Amino acid sequence: MHELFVRPRARSDLKEIWGCTGQQWGVVQANQYLVDLNREIQKLLKFPELGTPCDHFRAGYRRLQVKRHLVFYRQSGQRLEIVRVLHDAMDVKNHP
Repeated sequence: MHELFVRPRARSDLKEIWGCTGQQWGVVQANQYLVDLNREIQKLLKFPELGTPCDHFRAGYRRLQVKRHLVFYRQSGQRLEIVRVLHDAMDVKNHP
């Protein structure tokens, strides 16, 4: 099993997702959304190839669609790095 590392920008993304979701749909829904995101991220620890390669974005990166968000990650040995978590409507090229 891989070791999970969440990069600071991804942590910031998750906080922003929680805040926006909480404002629009309430704290309970925001908490549940993050639980759902985390559950899918945990699956990557066992199956890192689950996501789609996205070398056109960054070499070695993969992405996993979770509801309306894209989890960008890369594998380095036994380490799985969550790099960004972006809304699927965002232009990912503008959010390195």
